[in-house]
Amino acid sequence: MRKIIYYVIVLLLIFVGIFLYFYFNKNSNSISTNQTGEKIKIAATIFPVYDIARNIVGDKIQVIQVVPPGASPHTFEVSPKTATELQGVKAIFKIGNGLDDWIDGVAQSGAPDAPIFILSQGIDLRRFSDGSVDPHYWLALNNAQTIAKNIFQDILEIDPANKDYYQNNLDAYLIKLDVADKKISATLANVSQKNIAVFHDAWYYFTQRYGLNVVTAFEPFPGKEPTPQYLSQFINDIKKYNLKVVFIEPQFSAQSLEQIAKDQGVNLVLINPADGGSSGNDDLITLLENDAQIMASVLK
Repeated sequence: MRKIIYYVIVLLLIFVGIFLYFYFNKNSNSISTNQTGEKIKIAATIFPVYDIARNIVGDKIQVIQVVPPGASPHTFEVSPKTATELQGVKAIFKIGNGLDDWIDGVAQSGAPDAPIFILSQGIDLRRFSDGSVDPHYWLALNNAQTIAKNIFQDILEIDPANKDYYQNNLDAYLIKLDVADKKISATLANVSQKNIAVFHDAWYYFTQRYGLNVVTAFEPFPGKEPTPQYLSQFINDIKKYNLKVVFIEPQFSAQSLEQIAKDQGVNLVLINPADGGSSGNDDLITLLENDAQIMASVLK
């Protein structure tokens, strides 16, 4: 009888040990690796995509940012170094729609086997009369939530074994985005001047979401100098809407705008649509909350 009890206890201990082994291995926070044992690496073209992606993947996957701090994806000059940095990545995430489509050509030499994921699925995109699309959709945080969900789904194609880990990260991040979305709405809710002028037409999604209205932009396209006729219309809009501020961006030189601003009695105020590292904003939420605070302080 005692031998039977002994064997039963031994078998139970064996089963418990097996159960605990598989349980903790399944739920461990071990880093995801490729076949060579190296940490899995993915690439994001711009800072907002980089920041959203790293909130989803946590410490399991390395995320690299292609466009460096201080540069604009509109005018970014691809170099052989860019392709080298992409070597070994398992996926590339981009905004698409004309903003960072140059990454396609770079990927052919740097990471030919890596899928390229466009993140605009499920987003109501602004379309122009010529058929082109406004690509700055990350500037509304409800759209950032959709981007986060898209990244989550795409990451599962690379690392399905850690689905629960990524799901938990996604759920927590969606809550943070929702809180920030409401905070920005509250910050801008009571400004007296709803019409704004910007350096280039990047702020449609932000202003539509948070109750403002872009009535004019200095450059018809980033990096393209305005024609005399376009410039005349810009000045007329400043006068028509009695604007006292033009919002500029750190990625573009506003030197050509300075004399006009002086002549029209307009202040140039810096806001930032995409660049986290060089501006001291460590994440997309802080970046846009700070932009909202700056806008509210000058539009009151």
